[in-house]
Amino acid sequence: MSDEPRQSFIRTHFSLLITAVIFSVSGTLSAQTGLSPQDVIQGATTYAPGLVVSTAARKASGAGPETPPPPVAPPSVVTVSSQQVLAEMRERRIIDKGVETWTADDKDILERARLAENMGAFDFLREARGRRLRGLIVIRKEPGEGRRPLLTKAGFQEYIFIKSQKARTFFEKRTDAKFVFGVTTMDGKKIFDNRGLLSADGDFLFNQILGGSIVKWKEPNGTERSNAARKP
Repeated sequence: MSDEPRQSFIRTHFSLLITAVIFSVSGTLSAQTGLSPQDVIQGATTYAPGLVVSTAARKASGAGPETPPPPVAPPSVVTVSSQQVLAEMRERRIIDKGVETWTADDKDILERARLAENMGAFDFLREARGRRLRGLIVIRKEPGEGRRPLLTKAGFQEYIFIKSQKARTFFEKRTDAKFVFGVTTMDGKKIFDNRGLLSADGDFLFNQILGGSIVKWKEPNGTERSNAARKP
């Protein structure tokens, strides 16, 4: 076979192969998108987001350069868990009724309020305020489990304020008073925040102290201190 017939034969078979590939791709995309194979081959731009006609198929069909679909924002997913968190935040008056989102500070208050309850916050507040806890707690009625008190946002803030005063008195006895708000945990986390209240890390450390554990902390100059009994 001469060169010209051979080249014609190759071109013909190559064209048939390309055509088969195009229709195979268009058939697959048609099944995925619900469009007709003709629409896919002609470069229809109404296919489902995230599905793109192959470059080879579009060029072979004369549909022009590939244009990806515009980005589609993912839908807002509301899970059972997130709805439970929102409901609890409203119940504790951390967020207002009808609010559908929360901030990092809101979540921090929720988590610390739960921890405070486990650390005896109710007894702590009763000791400091007598039995006047109105506005500081709410009562949740749970089927089969009776009534359960919960700290409100105001209740947690009152609890952490009183506790911070106790913590300040504790640390002032063990470091220079003018540097007390500069004390840190051993890994450098501030024990008091800029308002003079116990930070989350400081609260954890002071809970250990109240529980009788021996802990260490650092003064601003790096000197290590401890609540261990001093040797005579």
